[in-house]
Amino acid sequence: MKLQLPKKFLSYSAIQLWNTSKDQFRKRYYLNIKFADTKYTLFGKEIEKEIYAGKYPEIPCWGGAQHELKIMIEDVPIIGYLDSFNLEEKQFLDYKTSLEPWTLTKVQKLDQLPFYSMMIEKIYGKVHPVCKLIWLETQVLQEKGLLTRLDKMIYTGKHEIFERNIKKWERRRIIDWITVSAEEISQDYCEYLESWAHRA
Repeated sequence: MKLQLPKKFLSYSAIQLWNTSKDQFRKRYYLNIKFADTKYTLFGKEIEKEIYAGKYPEIPCWGGAQHELKIMIEDVPIIGYLDSFNLEEKQFLDYKTSLEPWTLTKVQKLDQLPFYSMMIEKIYGKVHPVCKLIWLETQVLQEKGLLTRLDKMIYTGKHEIFERNIKKWERRRIIDWITVSAEEISQDYCEYLESWAHRA
């Protein structure tokens, strides 16, 4: 299967975006229009750095940085970043910050987790069946200045650990999802390039 993709690698977020909003995907990956970071995404990145630095020893962490994964899945180049990875056990965990509490039902529905589980198994030959998602309770703190009022995101100090046992069929389903999505993206991107060639 020869694919023509707009980027060297597809990530979970890219494939998810394709399946939820093709128009937004085209803007981001065909036209290279960058989406501005929100206060929520910026906060998530900042607290992750603080976890790696050891500021919150009560929060589980394996290592001081994200762990990058790259692999070919059915001729589709895939990239992923694990928030924390136990290399010896082949187990990963994922951090989530949000105002709304995470629930076990929500964790069970998150395809990002079997996506990463599948990558680990393909790269290392095995993967721990249980992954962990750690929800960090977040609040908006309103700070009043002389002229304006600023909304600041804070971690309340409360976290909850969810465990999910990922089955083999879930990893196989993710591979099917990747290949079907990649074929659709490739076909759409080729049509986009052709349309521009005719306009030139």
